[in-house]
Amino acid sequence: MSTLLAIISHPKDNELLVRHWPYFRKLGWPILGCGTVDQKCVWPEPVARLDTGKLGTKATPAGSSIFGLVEQELDIWQWFLSHSTADSVCVVEADNLFVRRPPEHPGHGLYLVTQLPNYNRKGVFKTVVYFSTPRWADRQCAAKLLHYGREMFKAGDHEHWISDRFPAHICHQHHIPWLGQPAWSPSAHVWGGTREEVWRRDARAAVKMGVYCLHAVKEQWQLDAVKDLMTWES
Repeated sequence: MSTLLAIISHPKDNELLVRHWPYFRKLGWPILGCGTVDQKCVWPEPVARLDTGKLGTKATPAGSSIFGLVEQELDIWQWFLSHSTADSVCVVEADNLFVRRPPEHPGHGLYLVTQLPNYNRKGVFKTVVYFSTPRWADRQCAAKLLHYGREMFKAGDHEHWISDRFPAHICHQHHIPWLGQPAWSPSAHVWGGTREEVWRRDARAAVKMGVYCLHAVKEQWQLDAVKDLMTWES
C-alpha cells in the first residue's frame, strides 16, 4: 500500500526538521510539507507544499491552543484525497522520529493512531483517549474523517482546537474504527525520575518493544539516546 507522508512543521522547527529529515527520507514515501501561512518553513529538499497552518493561539478551558492545527489537519485530508494517488496518508510532526520501517497500513478503513489516556479533569474533553502522531488513515478512513470533521468543526465541536483530541472525537462520535499502532508518545505525567531521565527510560523501552516512531523528540540528546537502537535495513 502506497503512503503519503504529511509532515506538519513550524518555522521554529526548521533546524529540527533538518535533523530528522534523513529518517523521514528512509521511508521512501512522497512527502507533503505542511507549513504555516507565512511560508517561512524551510524544507531540506523540494517537496509538495501545503502552507495553510494559521499562526497564533487561543486561551481555552484546556489551556493555550494552537487554533490553526485542527483546520490544517482537515486541509491535509482534503489535499490527500484530491491531489494524491497514494493509498494512505500518514500525518506526523517535525518532532516525530522514525526508528525503523513501519508495517504496511492494513487498509479496511482503519485509522492507525498513537493512543494516549485522557488525564484532564472530567468534562474538558469528550473522549477517554486521544491520538498523538503518527495518525495514519487509508482513503476510506480519510474521507470519513474529512466529511464528519468538517461538519463538527463548522458546528464548533472541535475539542478546543486541539489537533490530537479532535480526530479522537470524530472517531468516537461517528464510529470510525481505529487501532493503537506500535508508535510512542510520552505521557503527560512523569513518574520515577526527572523528565529527562523518564524520557530516556521510556523512549528506549518503547523502541526495544518494537515501536517504529517516537514523538516529542525535540533535542539532539533525545536522538542520540535512541540512535543505537535503530534498526533500519540497508
